Amino acid sequence: MLIFEIMYWAAFTGKTDILEGLIRNGYSPIINTYKKLKSTIFGCVLGGQLHTLEMILSFTYSPQEKIDQWKQARDHEGNTVMHLAYFHKRDKIAKLLDDHEFYSLEKLYRNHRGHLPWEMNHRIEESV
Repeated sequence: MLIFEIMYWAAFTGKTDILEGLIRNGYSPIINTYKKLKSTIFGCVLGGQLHTLEMILSFTYSPQEKIDQWKQARDHEGNTVMHLAYFHKRDKIAKLLDDHEFYSLEKLYRNHRGHLPWEMNHRIEESV
């Protein structure tokens, strides 16, 4: 499972070349890491790596039911990647995820606090 942790951190830090090489060699970004239970998509969103996310989404993955599970994946607080994109104010990433149907209004996913993704923009940046 170490390879999937490497993939997560490559996504988080924007190491697109490493991640692309691993995907091209058959490693799937759909699989969650063992300890963190987060996939490479979570890494891209949390790290703010739009270009890395674009590269990951440029590939074709199968089987389709796994893709649907990937799009609905949640962290330990019940957040989907769309929740985190809104929470961290990653508008371009949220738009890209929306374009790739990671969220649809007919499936209203709430986190454990009952928030929909667009209700997560309550975060206030701390001034230094």
